[in-house]
Amino acid sequence: MYPLPALTLTVKECTSIMAPAIRAALLKAGISSCISSVARHAPTQSLGLDVPNLYTAMGTARTSLLLEHCWQKTPTGQLLQVAIENHVLDVGLFDFIWDNTHFASYSRWCSHHSWIYNVCAFNNEKEIVLSLHHAQLHPKRRNDRALMHQNF
Repeated sequence: MYPLPALTLTVKECTSIMAPAIRAALLKAGISSCISSVARHAPTQSLGLDVPNLYTAMGTARTSLLLEHCWQKTPTGQLLQVAIENHVLDVGLFDFIWDNTHFASYSRWCSHHSWIYNVCAFNNEKEIVLSLHHAQLHPKRRNDRALMHQNF
């Protein structure tokens, strides 16, 4: 679990990594390997098997570490703040990037290869809204609008 926050694996990649191990463990435990993923990942209090979902664990660990380092203003948090501001510049939005209402419009145009983008994508998918402040772009003239607010 230690390196998970540094990774940006997709759901498909996480499934392909975990599937053989889960299948082997289920067979050893005498449980059908055809059990649904809902029952497999559900907590034991809900009569599930409590098998961790690698994709969800990775995404929540990234979000947790981002919040922890930015709020405590650690050296890593300062580097993350610079990365966030670079992402804001790449996105070109006159708003907070943590507001999930704009993610669909700007995700088509910005780089998908950044750690910050993957944090935003996971949080958008899971409907997580952060209250982390960052520098924002502002219009230079009276009727300027962000490109991401245009309807293409």
